[in-house]
Amino acid sequence: MAPYLDPGIIHHKAMDRHTESNHAQGEAGITADFMEIREALKAVNDGRILESTSLKNAQTTDHAANVKKLPNTNGSASSSRPRTATDVPHPVNINGAETIQVPESEQVYYQQGTTFINKPTARTNGIITANGAKNATSRTRNDQIPISPSHAPRDQSIPLDRLRMLVEEIGRGVDTLSHGCGAPNTDVAQMKLTTAASELLNAVRAPSETIMGWFAQMSVVSVVNLFQHWGVFDIIPAQEGQFIPFSELAEKVRAEEALLIRLSWMLTSSSVLRFIPASNPSAGSGGLAHTPTSLMLRSQSPLASMFQLLHTNIVETSPIMPSYFDIYGRKEPTGPSYIPASYLAGQPELSYFELVNQDQEKLKSFMHAMTIAHRRTPITGMYDPEELIEFAEVMDRDSKGSKEKPPIWVDIGGSNGSVIKTFLEAYPKLKAQWCVVQDLPEVVEAAKRDAAGDEKLKGVRFLPMDFHKESPVKGALVYYLRHIVRDYSDPVVINILSNIRKSMVPLAVCKDVRRASRILISEQLMPYPAPPMFAAFKDYAMLAVGGKERSLQQFEAIAEAAGLAVTAIYRDKATPHAVIEMMVKV
Repeated sequence: MAPYLDPGIIHHKAMDRHTESNHAQGEAGITADFMEIREALKAVNDGRILESTSLKNAQTTDHAANVKKLPNTNGSASSSRPRTATDVPHPVNINGAETIQVPESEQVYYQQGTTFINKPTARTNGIITANGAKNATSRTRNDQIPISPSHAPRDQSIPLDRLRMLVEEIGRGVDTLSHGCGAPNTDVAQMKLTTAASELLNAVRAPSETIMGWFAQMSVVSVVNLFQHWGVFDIIPAQEGQFIPFSELAEKVRAEEALLIRLSWMLTSSSVLRFIPASNPSAGSGGLAHTPTSLMLRSQSPLASMFQLLHTNIVETSPIMPSYFDIYGRKEPTGPSYIPASYLAGQPELSYFELVNQDQEKLKSFMHAMTIAHRRTPITGMYDPEELIEFAEVMDRDSKGSKEKPPIWVDIGGSNGSVIKTFLEAYPKLKAQWCVVQDLPEVVEAAKRDAAGDEKLKGVRFLPMDFHKESPVKGALVYYLRHIVRDYSDPVVINILSNIRKSMVPLAVCKDVRRASRILISEQLMPYPAPPMFAAFKDYAMLAVGGKERSLQQFEAIAEAAGLAVTAIYRDKATPHAVIEMMVKV
């Protein structure tokens, strides 16, 4: 039986470190954090038992040496079942000196606060003790209670080899961050590292700690929302090394200082903000300084707008989910109207985008949030249009003298043309006059004004359209949809794809795969049937607006229903993002 990990060791050590007044910021601080995590987790590979002597002093102890093998109380060989509290025939003491370790069959688990500890047990004068106690008349301390091993931290359904693999992945991520900060693959390495660390922590945490952790994170979100509303993140000085005293902050936000201090605990303990202690007790209660995370929550940051968008679509929508599904049925919302978001707003008959367009401030915030969403996912690097461009040049030469130039690339729902611009910059042979951006009339008018002074977009045509109706541009080589189909349910997406299909040139007609029209859908591909947390979170966020993230099998199903077929998948090497190619079904 492998030793158990103490689930509190990483959390508590990180908490202590981040609440110190001299906490290192930036690259060095991040690297130190992950280096310490890696050292702690090496215990999995080394076979060591992680032991918490207190919530503020976690250490690893190697008990492999000088261990004497003892039989069970009945004289038989040791069994693999850890000993429960009810199996212990004598009082248990936590204090004392090191003695002989009891076999795994006689190990006892203890609870210290909310942290579960697997203490190496020993026998002294006929009394089972933890950590080698020598007091024959000892008794159990109230803060460390023997518990059943069914509540022990590690999830036995997860093989130890998997835990070791996660440790190795964390190590590789730490190396990348410590030696390659600023490199293009840093964001990818950081995402992989945090995903592996999260899976490992979930595997070794006790169930009670996991459940309480959910509410701790909800409390962080609640205070961030409140501080955004009060403008706290904008008031705290952004310059490195500066802070604002609680007394001054309380005056500026017109709040009681004692309340601000209490609320800030959630953010300083989770490293969202940094607590600055007073120089002396008479100088006040200290103050708050920014961290890299809190700087992203200032009002001008796109991530602040994304936070508010997700707060509405997840936090505010979640409480009405039971009544929504009671009224509309326990099934996926079909949309585009009668979705959780419009039900929450008291206007269920509206679609999500009709709802957003009602309020210009909300629309502005939504567009601001989308800039960060587009930055976090790749645009180019998956589908290579070079071959298509070569054929487009042939088509362009053949059409000389013709009034109607054949369209090459149509970006459906292309907003302000930023995606087309990225392709034009990445592929210089792709000509702007071959490209069309389609969107709603009001979006197109704004995009035309924005693009007027942009040389890269000179020649791109901006055309109004409604993709719930047949596409007005016929016979294009590419109909491109980026982050469009995820906003809608299957029936709506099938209708959108069917409308595009009516404007496409089928392979059966042109007999040349280069001339045949294709749909390119740029989206996340959901791992199926058990996606990781971040992918599942993105899908849940889409539920409120009537959308969904899809697996390859689900894309194949909606293509089939729209009279199309998935003909190719172009995957990003570093993320779950992909380009799914569809052509008219033969």
